[in-house]
Amino acid sequence: MFSKSLVAGPIARTTMILSALALAAGALTVTQAFAADPGVSDTQVVIGTTQPLTGPVASYGLAYQTGMGAWFDHINAQGGVNGRKIKMIIYDDAYQVPKSVQYTRVLVESDQVFATVFQLGTEANTAINPYLSEHGVPNFPATNSGNFNDPKKSPWTMVPTGPTNADAAQIMAKDVIARYKDAKVGILYQHDELGKEYAEGFKSAFPAGTKFAEETYETSDTSVDPQVIKLKNSGATVWFLAAATKFAALAVVKADAIGWKPQIYAVQQATDAETVKAMGSAASDRLVTYQTIKDPKLDQYKNDPAISAYRDVLTKFRPNADATNPRIYEGMAEAKLFTDMLGTLKGEPTRQGLIDAYRHIKDYDMGIYIPKFEARPGNNMLGHAAVLARWNGSTFQAYGDVITTN
Repeated sequence: MFSKSLVAGPIARTTMILSALALAAGALTVTQAFAADPGVSDTQVVIGTTQPLTGPVASYGLAYQTGMGAWFDHINAQGGVNGRKIKMIIYDDAYQVPKSVQYTRVLVESDQVFATVFQLGTEANTAINPYLSEHGVPNFPATNSGNFNDPKKSPWTMVPTGPTNADAAQIMAKDVIARYKDAKVGILYQHDELGKEYAEGFKSAFPAGTKFAEETYETSDTSVDPQVIKLKNSGATVWFLAAATKFAALAVVKADAIGWKPQIYAVQQATDAETVKAMGSAASDRLVTYQTIKDPKLDQYKNDPAISAYRDVLTKFRPNADATNPRIYEGMAEAKLFTDMLGTLKGEPTRQGLIDAYRHIKDYDMGIYIPKFEARPGNNMLGHAAVLARWNGSTFQAYGDVITTN
């Protein structure tokens, strides 16, 4: 259910009273002091998020809104968490950092939220993280960046995704080492913080002194042809492709055109549906990526118990939603995690109790994520593993065992 109102002039706010059924919550009890923290009353807990409901990545924000909304609606229909219903306030930041900052301040200072949940984007979270830490607001961002992984720098943050970009690259490197021993490896990465994080993570899995053929590109470039030609001439037979969307497609198509056919290990930004479609036959069966989320469209997950349970909730509370969209299920899983952790708090919920609950997560099954979640000492990331998947011409098919990071 939705109620829309205008807040602070041009800020459009969608307020949702939402809920969720806990699917196999890992029960733990966190002892806490009884104090009325912001956002908590006898009847409800108010949380908030900013999401790109418009703009270039609106498909993500809308999916997360739908998934979290359905899940919270479900639990509210059952009376809430320990008698308190969940009220979630969402602002549309259009994937613009200044708006993310502005609306986060509104959530904390005007709306008095208890916590912020699954705010999307590395740049946005980099901008708001110090503010949330300063104000002691638990936040659970939607990012795989390692920037938020240090509990000393981000004491109020736990990242309910994972692995980090660097760890995901390391996972792919482990497969390279196991399958293509002594192969020469070429690397193409975007010349920015994200690209460097991937490249350094990938190289970290190899023995010290290992030589790589490395090329970079700028997001302002119109072609990556020279870089691809250099990588071919290096003699590389394995290619780590840490390029995003159109640059990944341009690179793979160029490699095929010049007869270079290495085994390709690509980051997720290079393997979304539109990018792989643009690669065409050049992707063939040489394209490998990593997966952390079950895809409801795949036959192997159609009868998965957790997916089926999520689907039932979605069908009931968002009957017009796309029941094959994995991002919707991801949003539902994040809502499930939040309500499960909130449910472990006895008495009056506190912010400190909530962040402590997240820091004690062990062997937790999100249902939609392939590996289980686990909190590690000195680490804010909850996901530490992935499986690899190979493109078969129509979909990515998982293979091998779950690979865990160091």
